[in-house]
Amino acid sequence: MLAGCGAAPATPTNPEEKPTITTQPAPQTAPLGQSATFSVVATGGTAPLNYQWSKNGSPIAGATQASYETPLVQLADSGDEFTVVVSDAAWSVNSDPAALTVGPRSPKSGDLRFQQVDAPSTADGPNIGGLATNLLPLKQATYTNWIGSGFKIGPGVCGSGGQYDCTWFYSALYLPANVSGLSVTYRSDAMENFASDLAIYSASDAVINSLDEEPGNDIFALEATSTQQTTGFTVTQSSVPLSGLQALATQLGTESEVITAVSYNASGQIDVFAYSWQGDPATVYEVLVSPVTIDTFRDAAEQMAGQGYIITAFGGNETSGYVVVGTKVQGDTLARPIIVSPNMSTPGKGFASVAMPTNWGVNPYVPLWTFEQ
Repeated sequence: MLAGCGAAPATPTNPEEKPTITTQPAPQTAPLGQSATFSVVATGGTAPLNYQWSKNGSPIAGATQASYETPLVQLADSGDEFTVVVSDAAWSVNSDPAALTVGPRSPKSGDLRFQQVDAPSTADGPNIGGLATNLLPLKQATYTNWIGSGFKIGPGVCGSGGQYDCTWFYSALYLPANVSGLSVTYRSDAMENFASDLAIYSASDAVINSLDEEPGNDIFALEATSTQQTTGFTVTQSSVPLSGLQALATQLGTESEVITAVSYNASGQIDVFAYSWQGDPATVYEVLVSPVTIDTFRDAAEQMAGQGYIITAFGGNETSGYVVVGTKVQGDTLARPIIVSPNMSTPGKGFASVAMPTNWGVNPYVPLWTFEQ
């Protein structure tokens, strides 16, 4: 009789156990000058799984994780396609392509000069809760951990010339749950206190974003945003005729200053408030000044946004007219999404209030809530 012995046979590898992509890479939109992140989820196969990302069909050196973060994107990167190969020792699987879209540039984090456009404070849009109310004459309201719109500006803000006979509508909004450190203040006061009040809001942690002088009624109103997180804002105040505003705006842009408020004074000149910021002292801005009426505001605002401008200031009156100021980083050309609507609840996530022209004194009344992204 012959006898033999041997080890138990090894469990055979299942030849069908291949890696499977359960979540494909999704298309990404990244603002100009920021990065985008593509990711994939895969299961199955024999651990460890390996990853190799490619851009437009060419492997990317070092891109061997389940997620890939691009370098800071440039305009030429828009339309690039990213894929990933997931593999184990025996099998590999290719992902679907995911496209990169380069969007308009975001203001830098902490910059208060751009009305919170494309900032964390407006990531949830203008409909996350808050209030819409009026600033009464000679009153002040401060909201901590809120942001706010500028004033509605146009005919009907003031009465027929009575002292202090003006009321300004505005909207204040809660900050998203993950954002803090911003506050907004609304103040109206007699014109004799104009200079002293402005000095209060010239601190390095605050920016005046809306201003309406009404000398015929001996009163003015301002809206200022302040921060606990960053400082270093310095104001430049100028007064020029309308004919000189574009030249001044261009000069300020070359000096990395952003115009945030404009208003006609008692002399018929435009008071201009522009801010520099130590957090970004070198960026050169292109600035466009557009004189408008309430009726022509929409066309001017949409043209500005189409050329990449953020509306950073709006002001004026029926006697002297109205002015819109748009600001963008020099050389930027990407159009910015804009909504001009009679309904303040129209915009979705990511839109910030940039202007509120209104014809309060006209029937039918048509406010032009203006939002940019």
